[in-house]
Amino acid sequence: LMGWMRPYRLHYASGITIGMVMIGVWMAGPKFFEHLVNYTKKFVDGELGETTTSEAIWHVIGVVAFMASINAVALVLDRWRILIMTYAGERVQFDLRRAVFNHLQHLSMSYYDRNKLGRIISRCTSDIGSLREVNVWGIDAIVLNLLMPTAAAILLATLTDIRLFLSVCWLGPAFFLANRIFLKHSGKAWQVVREGFTRVSTNLAENITGVRVVTAFNRQEPNLDEFNRLQVINTINNVSASRVQGAYVSALAVMGFIGKAVILIYGGYLVLHKPDVTVGKVLAASFYWDWFMNPMRDLGTWYNNYMVAMAGGERVFNLLDTKPDVADLPDAKPLPRIKGAVEFQNVTFGYKPETPVL
Repeated sequence: LMGWMRPYRLHYASGITIGMVMIGVWMAGPKFFEHLVNYTKKFVDGELGETTTSEAIWHVIGVVAFMASINAVALVLDRWRILIMTYAGERVQFDLRRAVFNHLQHLSMSYYDRNKLGRIISRCTSDIGSLREVNVWGIDAIVLNLLMPTAAAILLATLTDIRLFLSVCWLGPAFFLANRIFLKHSGKAWQVVREGFTRVSTNLAENITGVRVVTAFNRQEPNLDEFNRLQVINTINNVSASRVQGAYVSALAVMGFIGKAVILIYGGYLVLHKPDVTVGKVLAASFYWDWFMNPMRDLGTWYNNYMVAMAGGERVFNLLDTKPDVADLPDAKPLPRIKGAVEFQNVTFGYKPETPVL
């Protein structure tokens, strides 16, 4: 798929760059909260000297206003990023559909004899459609969702307190193990889902195109029973895939809760017993932990999209890799415009030499 995305690499690179700037802007948020909490505590404790209540309030308002302006810049960048990435992804979708349609025009009739209509249609519709999210946001999701937890971990270790970082870093191997288990089971589950959906689409297309035959032979009830059977299998396949996804997301949620609880409990202990640790630092560490966990949960959802796209992409590219059974020889000469009669002598035709059709 990267080969089809390469012509728009400048668009993708621009979108990712804007996203990185946006993350940098957002990452400043916890430090502002840390400053506000510590400033308020110092004012209440009388550590700010002759600072009046009015001056303190205006200081807080100024910090909040600055935070709001930064968030406004981040929102503008986010809108710009969405437009750029969507344009690139839709162009890839357009190119793929055009290529598949053009390829179908050049395949031999034997391909259409061997493959059912619904299966062919699903390649051009649902299978290509399953690639859209990856075409639009795939690279962006991988880069930013890996960059955000990395940056959050670094900021947690450097800008808050290294002891808070060490208290939760042991959860890293647990994340890695959960990802490995999920990837193994999710990939298989979504391949089964795509195959089941293709069978439903194929059955539907056959019944619609052959409705006269169905009516003539009074096959409505048996055909409905078969369609419902395929629907039940498709439903079971989707539920099984969702069960894998649900287990993974739940595991991440539990680990996220454990990490936050550790930061707050241990952070509270440090605030009470270590004068260099402030409430603001603990609050900032809690925010950075959220910044670490949110991309992890997003990656869990994106693994789902990648598995769906992988199953659909396998079918699309298998179709594009299919060679016509009947093709011109490499040294074939172009046929000039024919004038007069055409006479055939000793001419046969067949998809297989031993089985002539004409």
